[in-house]
Amino acid sequence: MGELGNRTKTNASALFRLLRALESIGIFVQSLPRVFSNTATSACLRKDVPGSQWSTVVHCLSKGSGPFEGWDQLEYAVRTGRPSVEKTYGYDFWELLRLNSQASVAMNGAMRSANIVMTPAVTAAYNWSQVPVIADIGGGIGTQLVSILDAAPASKGILFDKPNLEPESIPHERLKFIAGDFFECAPSGADA
Repeated sequence: MGELGNRTKTNASALFRLLRALESIGIFVQSLPRVFSNTATSACLRKDVPGSQWSTVVHCLSKGSGPFEGWDQLEYAVRTGRPSVEKTYGYDFWELLRLNSQASVAMNGAMRSANIVMTPAVTAAYNWSQVPVIADIGGGIGTQLVSILDAAPASKGILFDKPNLEPESIPHERLKFIAGDFFECAPSGADA
């Protein structure tokens, strides 16, 4: 515990108590006295493993990204019906992402982590082949749309998102990237 406390610059005793609390809900297992190992749950919190949810956790629990402050102001949101992030920053979540590139990067990483799990299920859940042109509005870098296009060889796709995501978007011969803001408009020409 002392070595881990030194490496993480934390108090070894407090860290041990935290790890014990996390063990009680299945995040870690104490394999030897004061030695903790990953479980299947904590393994996905590692940064560079298949199915990693590290980006999502960092986004949700880091100050300045929005969700952390949103939970801190939950009572305000329930009492007023207004977005809690608005109370903290004076503007909404989307404006926070526009103004804070670090928060935007964290959000995009979290969305990509979520897509790893959701994309195959969404692709398999519908017969996309019957749709000639599919638009993914706010589709990020196109992970979901590319998966759908691969499963529906006769379909074409429109990926609609902020212009800064175009350079990162996944290339596909039947995909057209259109830059825009879905709060202002959406592209035409799609069947779904």
